[in-house]
Amino acid sequence: MNRVLMGCLITVVILIVVFFVGGFIVIFHTHVPLHIVASLLSQNEALEITGVSGSLSSGIGVEKISYKHEDGNISRVEDVAFQYEIKSDTLAIKDIHVKHAYFYVYPKITKNSKENEKKDDEFGDDTEEFGDYTETYNQSGNLIIENIDINDVTIETPSLGKKVHLDRFYLSGFEVRDEKVTLGDLVIASDYLDFSMKPLQPSEDGNIQPNSYKMQGAFKEGLHESLVQTITLSGQLDLLDQENIDFIINAVENKIQIKGTGNDQQYNLAMTVNQLTPKSYIKTMPSFQDININYIINAHKDGTSLSEEEVSMTGQFKIGKHTFTLLPFHKKDQKTKDLQTIATSESNGVRYYLNLDFDKLDKSSSPLTLISEPPESLSHILSVLMFDKSFDALNASEAELLKQEMNFYK
Repeated sequence: MNRVLMGCLITVVILIVVFFVGGFIVIFHTHVPLHIVASLLSQNEALEITGVSGSLSSGIGVEKISYKHEDGNISRVEDVAFQYEIKSDTLAIKDIHVKHAYFYVYPKITKNSKENEKKDDEFGDDTEEFGDYTETYNQSGNLIIENIDINDVTIETPSLGKKVHLDRFYLSGFEVRDEKVTLGDLVIASDYLDFSMKPLQPSEDGNIQPNSYKMQGAFKEGLHESLVQTITLSGQLDLLDQENIDFIINAVENKIQIKGTGNDQQYNLAMTVNQLTPKSYIKTMPSFQDININYIINAHKDGTSLSEEEVSMTGQFKIGKHTFTLLPFHKKDQKTKDLQTIATSESNGVRYYLNLDFDKLDKSSSPLTLISEPPESLSHILSVLMFDKSFDALNASEAELLKQEMNFYK
């Protein structure tokens, strides 16, 4: 090979190396490809993107994205950024933030919507099917979220006349490292839902563990049309180690307390309800008053699934002035009898039975039945229990309340 040919070959090789190295730098370490993409997208007259910055290697930023809908409404996002860093087996989300966003949503409602919902119900819950895959994925690398701060987001559905506003979503200090989870700070503030979770400093007496978190939240009026009063909750979550957790939740002005402990092999759950009248908070609830209940579940892993070893419930509640006593039951009873009497009451020589059909707990029809001995119609039973009157003696407003109450019983 002569020197001229060798020189040409070396020149070609150098040009190829320069081309690929230069291309790599341009694509991954400059904002050139982002501007190209933005230019292509902006050819759509309805879409406008301005102020693109950053690179594919570390993250991007956009000053404003807007989209004009056919009816003239404009969806927009302002001051958006996504910064990240990838090292070995660790993905670090350095920063995700949104200063302001307003979205118009136009759902497509079809005649087959209800049929599709039914089909979804038929498929059931796929969580168990994908459980092993999720676990494998989570163990494949480390994830660090240093900061996510999304502010002032509004979603409006003009066809329904509805609007939802998110004041803030904030998450920092979240880590999944070597299969150990650190949750960090979490804040959700919106029109209808508030929730926060903050790490606690460990205490010398051991009541607060090194990986413990304080939780507070509220479901506000307007979240659902049936919610008539804000429901508050507070609690503490303790991540004891890689497998075991403890938690305690107090809700509805401390009228409900839930305690739990467990891992993927077993769990224990205890719920206590004190003097709760659900209809004071959710209007589409049965007229049970002054509920006092102790509910316990103990379960362990049997093969590949958790089986409920023990389920028990004791307590009392009222319908009107009539006290019903819960009958102790065990979950294993379901194997021999689906319909069980769960509570009874007796007044003026009449005994009332509240039955629960376990087979209908996950179905749309009511699982409750209310009967009496001697037998009476449901309208008469509820008239006596709720108003201490016969059905014929009810006034118009009482009759309407009774009609609504009958919907909770089959």
